[in-house]
Amino acid sequence: YMEVYMERNFFRGSALATWLGFTATFAARPLGGMFIGMLSDTFGRKLAVVITVIGMLTATVGQGLLPTPRRWGDDSALGSTGLCLLFCLRLVQGLCTGGEIASVSTYITEVAGQKSM
Repeated sequence: YMEVYMERNFFRGSALATWLGFTATFAARPLGGMFIGMLSDTFGRKLAVVITVIGMLTATVGQGLLPTPRRWGDDSALGSTGLCLLFCLRLVQGLCTGGEIASVSTYITEVAGQKSM
């Protein structure tokens, strides 16, 4: 359901560009898993979980507050900036998702009591 909204508001009617924008999130997941995994091995799982949750929150809220080319005009610098920021925030969201999946599952097994497992 988001593809139609994003195509209309950010990608000027191009379905291909919209799906490439979604692909950025999925391409960043393995990198996030590697980076956040190394971070959690070095500094602890709790810090990694906190970083991924804050990163996800920031990226999600940031996407909701972006200026769109449809609102500001196709030739507007603010609309183009919104498109670039959307791509960057989608990358942050992918990095945090990749790191969060591994960090949270490992953290829960380390913290949970033996009887609850």
